[in-house]
Amino acid sequence: MLVPDGQRYRFASETALEIFITRHLNLLWGFDLITRQFQVDGEICDILAVGVSRRPVIIELKNAEDRYVVQQVTRYFHALTAAKPFPDRIDWSLSPELVVLSPVIHPHNLIDRQYCTLPIEFKTFEVLQTWEGLEVSISTLDGGQNWRHPIPYQPFVIVPADAPKQLRDWLGPLPIPVRNSILELREKLLKKPDITETIEKTGLVYGNKKRSAMEIRFHRLSKQPVLFCWIPTYYSISRVAPVVVRHRLWIGTNHQPEFLGHVPEGWGHMKTKEEWERIPREKWPVKTLRNSGLHTSHTPVDFGPFRRNFVEKLQDRDPSVSELDRWSILALMILESW
Repeated sequence: MLVPDGQRYRFASETALEIFITRHLNLLWGFDLITRQFQVDGEICDILAVGVSRRPVIIELKNAEDRYVVQQVTRYFHALTAAKPFPDRIDWSLSPELVVLSPVIHPHNLIDRQYCTLPIEFKTFEVLQTWEGLEVSISTLDGGQNWRHPIPYQPFVIVPADAPKQLRDWLGPLPIPVRNSILELREKLLKKPDITETIEKTGLVYGNKKRSAMEIRFHRLSKQPVLFCWIPTYYSISRVAPVVVRHRLWIGTNHQPEFLGHVPEGWGHMKTKEEWERIPREKWPVKTLRNSGLHTSHTPVDFGPFRRNFVEKLQDRDPSVSELDRWSILALMILESW
């Protein structure tokens, strides 16, 4: 989650900063997290939390200087106080606390705040290298408060020299186990003489002119790379035999493939139940989200049945396949489908 920056370190991305702050939110300011990346009226709030007496807290994070952050927070304030989400957890009769956390506060931010009627609190942060290791230091711009916390840090694994710059940048904020697994999956695919890596407008495509094996896209909203794999689906109601189709992959907190969704093209409209919970229910497509394994589903399906069906198919030929982890099974599924 950190990258070298000259003689110092910085967070690899705004997402990395957001993950760190979210995990230490209560220790940092005594706030309780409601949700991250909350969408309301076309706006996306980085962190929505509650303070004392269920007072709403709106936090905007910046990993670099931004001269327009006051206007951004003002729009969040307007959208959230109008929608009043999570009324069972947030008391919207209380005026929200507004916090901006950035490594540098641009002078324009101070001018904008001076003529703004909202009480916006500016905080700055930096990553410090001490004898004990790395830690983040956060201070209020107006003085008085200072907070420090150690950062568990492991150096980045070196990305292969032949990897495109896009892939290097996209993998930066990912946990080391996930980054390594994606790189290993890429290496296994490129060992096939008829699979090449192509840079396209939509992302990186692995395959040839006739067909694809895998695609990596960068999701700008979540600031994360997303994998799409061509593998058999065992959920088709119109066919007895499995059919090879394009699936979107969701990675779990255990750093292993967790969900798959049939997405014929583009990003698709599927979201996990956790992602749907971050969206107001009135914006859900139906009262009950469909989970049928088809491309019309609103939620993806568990990777487990895919793995079991595939393992049962190969066990007679190779009994050791049942001992492989999910990433290795996924690689085999893609190569077998190819």
